[in-house]
Amino acid sequence: MVDQLIRTNTDPTVEANIENQMNKQKSEIEQIQAAYILDEMVVQMENLVEEELQETYGYQIVNVEANWINSAATDSKELERVDVQLIPSDDQENKVEKVYIQIGETDPPTSKIPKDEADIKLFLGERWDIEEDIIHIAWKEE
Repeated sequence: MVDQLIRTNTDPTVEANIENQMNKQKSEIEQIQAAYILDEMVVQMENLVEEELQETYGYQIVNVEANWINSAATDSKELERVDVQLIPSDDQENKVEKVYIQIGETDPPTSKIPKDEADIKLFLGERWDIEEDIIHIAWKEE
């Protein structure tokens, strides 16, 4: 029995299997760590602009999602797209909205996209140091 145990422990296939399992677990841990770091980056991106966005433009961030490009050759990550969902901040509720009075058949403008979307994209792009064309804003209605 001892002889068989010694042969099993010195068998190269057993050692190779153990090493493969360890490498697999190491890879899984590294992937989990990378995902956590990317999630933390998104949270910090949101925190960086939250107060100034509310004070300057009157909007709050509801959600930020970032899509990353994996570069296997360099083992780096690059932002491909950032989706930002905004709502008017609470102190904006007391502001008076424009009222359109139209006589005739022409419908009043009904654009739900605020006119300062380009300014907000520029602001976010500058603060986050990314191209504004990868920033996509969605407006959530209350």
